[in-house]
Amino acid sequence: MTAQDVLQAKNRLYGTLAVPGASGMISFDERGDPVSKAVRVRLGETPEFVQLSTPQ
Repeated sequence: MTAQDVLQAKNRLYGTLAVPGASGMISFDERGDPVSKAVRVRLGETPEFVQLSTPQ
């Protein structure tokens, strides 16, 4: 498995394909940003606080 394979698998975790994780559902938007998570991290950038959220 290559890094590209892992990235492609991660990018499929969206909407109905999201999976349960310790902090809630694991899902990424079309840009690769986590959905409903407090921190966004991009390669080569400083982690950015987005917002706190609660389960619906």
